[in-house]
Amino acid sequence: MGVELADLGRRELKELLGFWKQARRGRALPAVGSVCPIDVAPYLSQIVIVEIEERTDRVRFVQVGRELAPILGDDLEGRYLDTLPKGLRSHVEESYKVMLAERAPQYAEFEVAGDSWVVLFERLMMPFCDEESGRVAGAMVAIYPRISITKGTPAVKSQESAAA
Repeated sequence: MGVELADLGRRELKELLGFWKQARRGRALPAVGSVCPIDVAPYLSQIVIVEIEERTDRVRFVQVGRELAPILGDDLEGRYLDTLPKGLRSHVEESYKVMLAERAPQYAEFEVAGDSWVVLFERLMMPFCDEESGRVAGAMVAIYPRISITKGTPAVKSQESAAA
């Protein structure tokens, strides 16, 4: 199935998907390392880089953008998805499985809530393959806040990331 540019509302996600599609160079998936780091540098604070283990398909977090670390956890780098608390894992586990099965980008929205606030996030997962075997070997995951709602007030405020 996958995601098309028209499916995305946020400019940053459209641009990142465009870089991903360009890196494919006619293949089903771009190879790991095929996206130019200079192109994605402005977005790195909102990106999580993961690798997928070859034999087990376990997801390991390699890099977590500085804007995301306070939300996802400062200790996420180097950890495996299946070792995270169920609350955090439940947001993404099925999406990774679908991404691996479909070998295509996945888009989703999810909420993070505090005592007096809720933030709706948009997430775009873009898989990369091992050039030799063709298996999905990693992913670049962009996560951006879309709206925040302060509980107890009727106002809905649009949130733009400082890094965007």
